[in-house]
Amino acid sequence: MQPAAALAGRAAEHGARLIIVNAEPTPYDDQADEVVREPIGTALPALLGRIAD
Repeated sequence: MQPAAALAGRAAEHGARLIIVNAEPTPYDDQADEVVREPIGTALPALLGRIAD
């Protein structure tokens, strides 16, 4: 078990909005509000642009 990775599931269970940005499927994809499979260099600027608006 990876303690830091488990935080995503715990956060989602407590109502946090969860966005997964990962090239491969994760155990938390089904709990995520959004799953992004783009490279992080492409995905992160786009996501930051959306929350800044």
